[in-house]
Amino acid sequence: MEDGLETNLNNPHEMLATQGREIGDFAKPRSIAIIMYTGNVPGPDTYRELASGVLIRIQDKHFILTAGHCIKTIRRNHYTIILPIANYRTVFSPKILNSNYKSGNGCDWGYIEVTRQDAVLMESYKCVLMNLDRVQVIERSDTSLGIDSFILSGYPRELVRVNNKGISCQFAHFSTKTSQSEKVPSSPIRSGGKGVHVFDLVFPLDMAFNNVNGSNEKSFIPEFSGASGGGCWKANLYSDQKSWDISKLRLVGTHQGSWSKTEVIDGSPHVSAREVSLGHHLSLIANDYIDLGTEIIERWPHIMNFRPK
Repeated sequence: MEDGLETNLNNPHEMLATQGREIGDFAKPRSIAIIMYTGNVPGPDTYRELASGVLIRIQDKHFILTAGHCIKTIRRNHYTIILPIANYRTVFSPKILNSNYKSGNGCDWGYIEVTRQDAVLMESYKCVLMNLDRVQVIERSDTSLGIDSFILSGYPRELVRVNNKGISCQFAHFSTKTSQSEKVPSSPIRSGGKGVHVFDLVFPLDMAFNNVNGSNEKSFIPEFSGASGGGCWKANLYSDQKSWDISKLRLVGTHQGSWSKTEVIDGSPHVSAREVSLGHHLSLIANDYIDLGTEIIERWPHIMNFRPK
């Protein structure tokens, strides 16, 4: 094993702690808070639910990728959604061109297609819609060795304030030590069976970074409620922390859920979370959009493996 790598595998969150601002500066403009409300006037009386999502562009289409149960909630309750932008001081309600999702029986992924006009508006406020070059499709078995570091980004409910003055959102990201190693506790969340690729992560409770007024402040992880649909990023570990390269960060999934029991691992408290591979979101889009599906399948011929059996 490469010199020093074993130490970083045991303590990657310590290495990544030195990169909090860099990670936040990269992930924040690619992430979005999805605030659900009733009626046409957003405010404390009409606010109902909160979710997170990531932004992506595929050819001439523009999507918010998120958890399936979040889209199910929007459609079932006929909620209107607003997206806070411009450092989360400005909000607007995008036009939803199309949406689709899978939710239940261990499945939990989906997408919302927005108009080009709304995408341009988001980009004018320095939001970034990624292309597929920033995506890595991984299967459950790809995380079995636990040799990668993962970062979860999103908008936990504790970091959102809704009052008569408007809506204030704070961005947070968290890093995890390993995935699917022998130290990760078993998940109580149903896996979905064959054809569903999920992976479980553990997060040190003291490894969160809140983005407040443009600064990344280290803090303790809040409740994950509201972070559903947030981006799960994969980063390679390096023996020398100075070798960190933000260009190698890849979006690999979205956040599905977590369980409340705190586990003590290597003497420190951790919380566990379930992530779902982005291959499922892309498989759903490929099935719904023939032209986009051609490109997706050419990039990842095994994308057909991401359909529940």
